[in-house]
Amino acid sequence: MAGPMTPLPCREDDPRLLGWYHTIELAPGITTRNAVYDLRPVVDRVGLPESMVGMTALDLGTADGFWAFEMERRGADRIVAVDIGRVGQSDVLPRYRASLPDSWGDAEPYCAERFWTAHAMRRSRVEYRTMSVYDLSPETIGTFDVVYCGSLLVHLFNPLQALINIRSVTRGLAIVEACGFDPEHDPVEEAFPDRPYAWFGSLDADGDEPGRNCMYWRFSRRALRDLMIYAGFESVGRPGRYRITGPGGGDCPVVTVTGRVTPSASPDEEPGIPSGLERSYEHLRATSHAVDRLSYELWETRQERDALRARLEEAEARLRRREGPHRGGSGRRSRPWSRLSRRFLSTGN
Repeated sequence: MAGPMTPLPCREDDPRLLGWYHTIELAPGITTRNAVYDLRPVVDRVGLPESMVGMTALDLGTADGFWAFEMERRGADRIVAVDIGRVGQSDVLPRYRASLPDSWGDAEPYCAERFWTAHAMRRSRVEYRTMSVYDLSPETIGTFDVVYCGSLLVHLFNPLQALINIRSVTRGLAIVEACGFDPEHDPVEEAFPDRPYAWFGSLDADGDEPGRNCMYWRFSRRALRDLMIYAGFESVGRPGRYRITGPGGGDCPVVTVTGRVTPSASPDEEPGIPSGLERSYEHLRATSHAVDRLSYELWETRQERDALRARLEEAEARLRRREGPHRGGSGRRSRPWSRLSRRFLSTGN
């Protein structure tokens, strides 16, 4: 099992601080540099409780441990960080796995040493467990008040099974993050806000080695929300969307959804009747869905209007070309057609 770097970094220019998975403050004045992801700007946007005093927490796919240490900073009583113990436990396609050396599968993930380095330098009490999300259950790890799952689903063959397992170890709140759609390049959510779309694969990035990056899925907010419902969460929060600083300083679009496990009804409660808070939430969710549907209908109407506008302009142009020489050279349109055209084309966006 990996341990911390020896000796521990003690200078901010130590080259061993370069290229971590997360940007993490290890000690006053000592922070990892040129990390793959800098999540510090979004810590207050993912849905973690501001105070986690008295809570237990689980961080899935912890890598260097950023979210585990953040939940510790917020006062959680007990935090367990989980990641795979061997690289071979990751979901790698058989075709690509066969091209790797035999020793590859037994290698320890490179983040493990960095986790323990951060753990030692921060004098942390976070517990570390090696486990696949597919092996997650109350029997193998227990249950937790807060479960955080970072960008793990993108790397999995079976995201729904992973969420079912996450639901089984959640006794309060689960926060799940996933890769989303870029509104500038792939405006799927802008065009279809209430449809559960998922995007599979990244052949453009993988080139002639499909699967070498182990990146399989992107989800719309509605798709991730629906996955949480299928996984068994009793109430699911309104999904969020933001960007994180990713490889090379570029922005990566991500979506997050919170899921809650509703405690069993007490003997004084009538089963199936939601509390006032749950009733308000259901009303808010229904209103949100109605707004999404109206937004989509408005988008469709605008698309139809633009298509009709183009056809009308084309018809007018043909009419002008045909009538121009026979109307005293003026090329003016017939009066009824002109009135209709002006009225339609003056319609705003």
